[in-house]
Amino acid sequence: YLGGWIITASGALGVALSSTVAVLVAGRFAMGLGAALVQATSMPIVVEAFGASERGRVLGVQMGVGGVGTVLGPVFGGVVIGAFGWRGSYWIVGTASIALALVAQQVLARRTERKRLPLEAMDPKGMLMLVVALLLLLTTATAAPSLGLTSGWVRAGFVGGLFAGALFLFQERRTVSPMLDLGLFRGSTVSLGLTSGVVVFMATASVYFLVPFYAQTVLGLSPTVVGLMLVPAGIVTAVSAPLMGYAADRFGHRRVSLVGQFILAGAIAGIASIHAGQSVLVLTLLLMGSSLGLATFHAPNNASIFSEVDTTQFGIASGLINLARNMGNVVGIAAVTGVVTATMSSRGYP
Repeated sequence: YLGGWIITASGALGVALSSTVAVLVAGRFAMGLGAALVQATSMPIVVEAFGASERGRVLGVQMGVGGVGTVLGPVFGGVVIGAFGWRGSYWIVGTASIALALVAQQVLARRTERKRLPLEAMDPKGMLMLVVALLLLLTTATAAPSLGLTSGWVRAGFVGGLFAGALFLFQERRTVSPMLDLGLFRGSTVSLGLTSGVVVFMATASVYFLVPFYAQTVLGLSPTVVGLMLVPAGIVTAVSAPLMGYAADRFGHRRVSLVGQFILAGAIAGIASIHAGQSVLVLTLLLMGSSLGLATFHAPNNASIFSEVDTTQFGIASGLINLARNMGNVVGIAAVTGVVTATMSSRGYP
């Protein structure tokens, strides 16, 4: 966790000082790596700090904090860039990351450390195979809409990714200390929870990817108005996520997450039915509904997954949850881009 903040700070400061595109890209890569480390480890830290009876509530609070960031991030970023330029925003991110690392060092130093796994038990071969598989599959999915599914590069990427994935599964079955215990997926809760996560984030990613384009090109709204239109949805997430986490602890994780999926499905169906003459208010309310559905689903679903794994596997569970979210985002955007491109081409648009 601390390493993630340090890497993020190094990347942000590198971008702020960059004088070439290569340095800028390297800094952004480091920021992405640091963010991945923070995301993968923050959830187990939070979950371990509270009992099982409060798991939904604390995960809801964590999601609510993310909703606050969604609301304040664009506004704060716009103010900073306007006042200090784009480099100023990276100076602030780098400085804040260092400050958070120092605070985390003081807070986490008081925690009781669990027994660490030796290096040989971390399955480096499995890690490498999984990284190659995900890199090929997600990169290919991102490039597929522009290159086309018939492209040789796209086909080779998918085949290579699936082959690397098969090697990873073979490695995990035969190694003494697997990186990913495949026994986690024998229970329906973990498997269904992760699958639902992928599907839900595919749906939400496609909506939030397309709506800004629709609002600007069809409704004729300015980028500023479009940004403001998305703010209420972030507020809904910030307010409702902790409440839905509490409801999950009270009434059951599965029930609440299922309600969230129905709310999300209804909101997306409403968004799919809008037309050019629809008011901005209706679209904003539907986006707020989709945020409510996501908030109602996400924290209870994550809590149900953690409830089925041992505390020693919280890190793996967190990584799988983040993987499901990121995979849903990438595949959702790639899929909806392909559908829109194919539809426009069939109607004669360039």
